[in-house]
Amino acid sequence: MLDAICDLSGQPRDRLLRALPDLWPSGPDDSEPVASVRLARSGWKLHPACSRCLMGKGITEVLPRSWHWAPVSTRLCMRHAQWTDDRATQFALHTVPEVVQAQRRHHRLSRRHGWGPVVLAMRAATTMVSGWWEYDALVDSRHKRMSALRGPGWRAYDNDSMIIASVYPETVALAGLLAAPGLRDLAFTGHPADMRRFIDEVRVRVLPGYQYDYDDHKDPLVGWIEQERRRRTLPDPMTASL
Repeated sequence: MLDAICDLSGQPRDRLLRALPDLWPSGPDDSEPVASVRLARSGWKLHPACSRCLMGKGITEVLPRSWHWAPVSTRLCMRHAQWTDDRATQFALHTVPEVVQAQRRHHRLSRRHGWGPVVLAMRAATTMVSGWWEYDALVDSRHKRMSALRGPGWRAYDNDSMIIASVYPETVALAGLLAAPGLRDLAFTGHPADMRRFIDEVRVRVLPGYQYDYDDHKDPLVGWIEQERRRRTLPDPMTASL
């Protein structure tokens, strides 16, 4: 198959393997091409291809796996305003333009702070936003967007892609706070004024009216701060035994 496509397209084998990961060998003794390792190490990932992009190229029968290389900050197709983070459940986002805008902000964060720190910040922000969702702290925004996506009387299950999309703007906004060292560190200086500023940032970005209570161990932000504080006070393994 790969050799035939090389002949028909006139493209080198390595270029086709880099552009079309579905052509990778899948045998037990085969490994990914070196080019793919370089891409993965430089902030790219394999991402489900947008079904509307494929249709525009005349591909109407989508294979079980249709992937392409995209920046790690990719969650949706900007051209078609379509959520693509889960290829099996892609859906249009025209009724929730703020979700599309969040994708632009996500890309900007990666350019500003580097893709590695933003991946970690998004991971922590996703955990916190999910926790606030569970305790109805984001009830207004989630109901508004879920109703726009699925209609009145909507129902959803855990890890539903539409739920993830509906809180994507808040997740990116919080990740922007956590990815910026000068702002992130405010919670750990020990100065009450800095902590108040950090909480003010959380209120402005994610939860208006949010009240921080360090005794509320169900609050995901409280848990994150405690975990981060413990991590910051761990001894350096290179000097702990010296």
